Amino acid sequence: MIDNIIEKNIGFLKKHGVEMPTNDDKDIYRYGLQILYSYITNISLIFSVSAILGKLYETAVMVFIFAVFQVFGGGYHAKTKLKCLSLMIAGSIAGNIMISVISNRNLFMAISALVLSGAIVAIGPVTNVKHPVSKATYNRSKLISRIAVFLSLTMVALMLRFDKNIEAAAIVSTLYLYIISLLTAKLKTNKI
Repeated sequence: MIDNIIEKNIGFLKKHGVEMPTNDDKDIYRYGLQILYSYITNISLIFSVSAILGKLYETAVMVFIFAVFQVFGGGYHAKTKLKCLSLMIAGSIAGNIMISVISNRNLFMAISALVLSGAIVAIGPVTNVKHPVSKATYNRSKLISRIAVFLSLTMVALMLRFDKNIEAAAIVSTLYLYIISLLTAKLKTNKI
């Protein structure tokens, strides 16, 4: 079914002026659409589980921040769609449990945010060895990921200052989840 939708999307793109002179060009668009639809499916399931658990707001904060980090700083990528979905749901649940545990521990959140931010800057970005990027792209990603880390750290400080502990805890939880993703990716790339 999804393959039919993707083929219709390819046809739509071609009809509206997107040039795809070779099969390789079509394959690139197919792959991008597969990733997009997989991501939409995963996010929909995560938000459904979060809504059932009454944690939709917290999950939205985590997903947004994690996505920014993952896009610009890299991280672990599962080999299969099912493993990706499983890890995303498990991470969402773990992050929400962490929010519940740390949301009233301001000093812990502040120290965690500082330490994790430093670790993310020291380790990242991590690129996928199967999809190498140019030096310019790597440097741009590095700059943007460091800005995202700085903004996250600033947001934690502001949230704690204004007693927005749930929001601060959501950001700190995301930093924990992201450092796990980065370390896993880093360990994986060192083995290759």
